Amino acid sequence: MRNIYFFFILVIMLFPFSLYADDTEARYALSSGFQAGILWGKGKEIVYPGIIRRNSSPYVSELLWDFKPLFYTGINLDYSPRNPFSSNGFHISLDLKYGLPLNTGIIENRDWMANGHDYLTHYSRHDAFSDYSNVMADLAFGYSFALLESIWIKPYTELSFMRFSWFARDGYGQYGYSSPGIEFMPSLPGTSYQLMFSGKVITYSQNWVILAIGFETGIKFNDNVNILLSTAMSPIVYGFHRDDHLHPSRQTTFLDFMFGGLYIKGALTLEYMFNRNIALSFSAAYMDVSRTRGDTYISYSGTPYIYYPNIAGAGFSFTDYSLGIRYIF
Repeated sequence: MRNIYFFFILVIMLFPFSLYADDTEARYALSSGFQAGILWGKGKEIVYPGIIRRNSSPYVSELLWDFKPLFYTGINLDYSPRNPFSSNGFHISLDLKYGLPLNTGIIENRDWMANGHDYLTHYSRHDAFSDYSNVMADLAFGYSFALLESIWIKPYTELSFMRFSWFARDGYGQYGYSSPGIEFMPSLPGTSYQLMFSGKVITYSQNWVILAIGFETGIKFNDNVNILLSTAMSPIVYGFHRDDHLHPSRQTTFLDFMFGGLYIKGALTLEYMFNRNIALSFSAAYMDVSRTRGDTYISYSGTPYIYYPNIAGAGFSFTDYSLGIRYIF
């Protein structure tokens, strides 16, 4: 795995040198734009079996946090060849998005707490809300090559920071009975009890830093319409996440740190050029982070943190739809 990371970093470092070309004829333009859109999908928080529990199910705990949807607004800046269909050149872009604090669906929490068993012991469901700190930022560098008269291609490197943050309110929980020396019983009628919640009960935030390489293709459909297709991936995924359970009966804080995993992204953009200065676009993209694993620090009711190695996991799977308008200077 270390060899894969080393090779990936080497490719990224060599991109600017391997793509250099003498292209003094290229005419560059700066553009800025505004966008609005939605994210639709789920964030995932996982506790794997290990020191904390040794059951026979894949997970000890799984929390699924809805963005159904998360509304956002954003701005973007781009410096690139004015006409990439006729001239090669460097591309630099910055994309910023801010998620609005609204109800985003539900959060479901499932636990498999019985050692040696695989049945569900705990289940809870709450209303999910985004807070004021949902931010997505992408900084990309690339070099495009004009092919024929209607196609260009661009390999690029992208550094992304993403923070997704939720809180859970109200709802209920169904918890299997347990007693000293006896494992938790299934979360079923007759072997469990129900607890109702009021107010804020959980807060959760994911913080991701991802370094990816990608490939984009531009296609001129006609004089006014361009089609952009892109894909990117990376195993260089760093995550820091925090989960606070706030109810007095189960106050617990989880701090998760993880490196590695798989990030994939694919996007389709349709762009309509009103003239040489104004463009309207519609974009649809898919983003996914999976296969992460790391360490957890847990504090129970304010006690000092206890270290649990290799039991933390997290991820997300979102579809991103947006409308944008930009002005080309």
